[in-house]
Amino acid sequence: MVAELNGSKILGLLKSKIAIGLIASGLCFFAFSSVYHASRPVRLSDPEFSQKWFFDMPHRKKAGSKLFTDNIYCISVSERIDHRARAQSLFDHLGLDVEYSQGVDLKKDRGYLDVPKDIWGKIEDKEVATWQSHVRVWKDMIKRGYELSLVLEDDVDFSMNIHEYVRKTIDIMEKYSADRSTSGDDPGWDIAYIGHCSNDEGAGKALEADFPMLRPATKPRCHFGYLLSKIGAQKLVDKMSASIDRSLDLKILDEMNNKNSLRVYSLETPVVVRREDNDPTPRDAKATMFRLSADDSTLDHVLRYGHLYTIEEAIEMGL
Repeated sequence: MVAELNGSKILGLLKSKIAIGLIASGLCFFAFSSVYHASRPVRLSDPEFSQKWFFDMPHRKKAGSKLFTDNIYCISVSERIDHRARAQSLFDHLGLDVEYSQGVDLKKDRGYLDVPKDIWGKIEDKEVATWQSHVRVWKDMIKRGYELSLVLEDDVDFSMNIHEYVRKTIDIMEKYSADRSTSGDDPGWDIAYIGHCSNDEGAGKALEADFPMLRPATKPRCHFGYLLSKIGAQKLVDKMSASIDRSLDLKILDEMNNKNSLRVYSLETPVVVRREDNDPTPRDAKATMFRLSADDSTLDHVLRYGHLYTIEEAIEMGL
């Protein structure tokens, strides 16, 4: 009997110690997990990631809704409400305040465009439409006195960290121009492509070792994502708004090669891209369709964690 009692006591004591040990292990694991998660950056692939966390990030508040610029333009033809619905889903997901600039629709605007009459047939109609759509933005930027703008097209995707990329690009540009002792209102640069479809970028020397992506542009192609200074906008209007004899890409390249003309920079790896599933056909054989990783793509993040507006919702929103 005594042996049975002692055995019961020992068994009870062991159970108690095991329970205490499990509780202690659980507390240690919780403490370690808390420290680990607090010390490492949150990844977009984490199950606990949420929009609220992103909106609470310090750099998001500092950037504001216009990405450190005076205005964000999105060139879009109002009839492509499907493009606007998708674009607005991305803008709202990152809290961006974007102004739509009506793109040229040759079916309606052909007779009203201020272009040389002999232009038709020299270059493709879509190139004329692209020219005039961007000219509208350049002229509006000058009229409203904006010092710096971001110009997008409505079929793009962009990095979830676009705030940081734009901030670094602008900061380094300003530092670079200061090093060159530019004076007056001239920031020392005209265009900075943060989006392009060229494999030729990255040949020049990086402006800043800590941000090697930003370099003098080589042969930038496509114009669906670029930063533009006020002086750059004025140069584009003065040099190119009426001289439409080749594609916008080639004309800008001509001006880049002219001494003391356009000062153009680009990110070697674009952070604004044109999605293949949104525009499956490259503009020409030399165009390269870049794509962001699933964790960095705002569109992929919207599809996983956010809401993609329908055409009906876009119409109700007045897009």
